[in-house]
Amino acid sequence: MNWSGYCQRLLTKELDQAERILDTAARGRVLNRADRQLAKDVPVIPLYEVPLVLALRERVRNVVVSPFNLFWNAENWWLER
Repeated sequence: MNWSGYCQRLLTKELDQAERILDTAARGRVLNRADRQLAKDVPVIPLYEVPLVLALRERVRNVVVSPFNLFWNAENWWLER
């Protein structure tokens, strides 16, 4: 998720390249370069973290929690009888 709107041509090129590489070692090298670019640019500085709290009844099944969106897979939830 790119909530900050950060845009860097070299980083985008590296990430696009990494998506096409099947060899894990080679992909790791490309992603490490991308990571170094992010560390150099420091596009965001997280100042705080909002705690994630989710309370559900025992009957609610197939819930997978994501820190980005509590309801991202709600279409897969179901109630046990």
